[in-house]
Amino acid sequence: MRGSNELILNEATMIEAVQFWLDFKMVRQAPKVTGVNTNSDGYSKTFEVKLDADADRTDPRQNTA
Repeated sequence: MRGSNELILNEATMIEAVQFWLDFKMVRQAPKVTGVNTNSDGYSKTFEVKLDADADRTDPRQNTA
């Protein structure tokens, strides 16, 4: 890719991407991502990620087969 490029993601894709990153990075069971919001203060944009640490989730790194 050359030049200026832009990747536009919807909320569902951002939730999946953040969940994938948390599952990969966290040593213990990662919390469940329940939502993503964008915030803008005029100078920068940030993401607010809502997490539920008490959610019933299986560890995606475990092989259940």
